[in-house]
Amino acid sequence: RPGPGVTPGSDCFDANPNLNPSNNVLVTAPLATGEILEVHPDDGSLTPYATVDVLLLNPWIPTSLAVNPMDGSVYAALAFRDSLVTMNYCGAGTPTALPAAHKKNVCGITFDRDGNLYGIDGQVDQLLIFNPDGSLSPENIKPLTFEGKTLNVGDCGMSYDCHEDRLLVSDSASGGIYSVSIADGAATRVADVSQEAHGSGLEYDPTTKLALSCDQNSLISVALDGSNDFTKLADLAAPVDDLMFGPTCD
Repeated sequence: RPGPGVTPGSDCFDANPNLNPSNNVLVTAPLATGEILEVHPDDGSLTPYATVDVLLLNPWIPTSLAVNPMDGSVYAALAFRDSLVTMNYCGAGTPTALPAAHKKNVCGITFDRDGNLYGIDGQVDQLLIFNPDGSLSPENIKPLTFEGKTLNVGDCGMSYDCHEDRLLVSDSASGGIYSVSIADGAATRVADVSQEAHGSGLEYDPTTKLALSCDQNSLISVALDGSNDFTKLADLAAPVDDLMFGPTCD
């Protein structure tokens, strides 16, 4: 039975009650510091929430964060690094590299409901389906296309729409949000908001069924029903490259 403030049907991950919306916090990971900041869409403020020890991971340039729904662990893609890392930011621990390298320029990652991990290579425009050890098999690297042509993404964000069971990718270059087929990497545009800066970070909000998308100091909320409706939210207090509903810390 949903508690107060939780909409029935808004829980993406029934198997893991810790990932209920009431146990989530909207966060971002800024460059260099290892801080995890809480993002407040109502006023654009960013407040310290947690921290991880990134001393041995210089440069620390997180491009995307994602929560594994199987165990609640947080994964990060890093610029200029060949491997994804996992971390428990609530424990102030040290991020740990996955055992295998991917050798890609990853601008976005996300998990589906079953714990499969996906990414986008923003440099050569590919959909990536990761193996559990962080590696990529050749058959799981697919060209990212839109209407039969390469979808040439700028910066990107990635999220999972649990209600429609679809991967979502935002693109800062075209201003589009796309659903992407796991089978072949073909993208279908679900929103076109090219008039506003957004797309470097993306997160699906299961309580509203809208997407949050950011680029630098800009933050918008976007409908995913083909209407292109969006709301410009308060400017962010500092540039933000990624958004994630992550686990709350006790």
